[in-house]
Amino acid sequence: MIQASIFETATGRIVRRVLCNDLAEIEVNVSPEESFVLGYYDFEASYVRDGVVIDYPPRPGPWAVFDYQVGAWVDPRTPADLAAELEQARRAGIECINRAADAVRRRYVTAITGQDMLYLRKEAEARNYIAAVDPDLDDYPLIAAEVGITAPTAWQVAQVYLGLSAIWISLAAPLETARLGAIATIETAPDLAIIEATVSAACAAMESIDQGAPV
Repeated sequence: MIQASIFETATGRIVRRVLCNDLAEIEVNVSPEESFVLGYYDFEASYVRDGVVIDYPPRPGPWAVFDYQVGAWVDPRTPADLAAELEQARRAGIECINRAADAVRRRYVTAITGQDMLYLRKEAEARNYIAAVDPDLDDYPLIAAEVGITAPTAWQVAQVYLGLSAIWISLAAPLETARLGAIATIETAPDLAIIEATVSAACAAMESIDQGAPV
């Protein structure tokens, strides 16, 4: 049995491989636009030029197209293509940053619609309750609702609210710095490498903030 690799005569691109009994059988499998070389060659790794099998050089990216005339990878993208690709990468990078920040927040904030506003209302009630000389619990419905659940007394519930607020602030401030700083960099990034590096660094920074947050 004889192994052969069939390639396009004009380009040298290997298109398939055959296993035949003899050369005559191989030639039957070759179209007028094709030629062959003996041996099994990986068409993803090699091409043929002047009858010689040559390995492709490393491909610089998925966008690259091989120019068989010069024997090199070339970039077929137009300036408009590159601009559109960069803009798409910016949007994807910003979305990734926001998802990462939200994931950290949700470890400390219940993900229910309107819950963020409720936390602010609880904090305000707690501050007003602690500041009042003789507070009437009827004026603090959120605190009243959690007496005996969150803490035994209204004053203790208010302290819990304030303690949680301090945790959220200690987390939110550096988290926003990391998030907004990364977004600002991505929005003006001149290439994909900077976008990818920014997303990676920001996600690592936000994870570090999360690990250092008080509990």
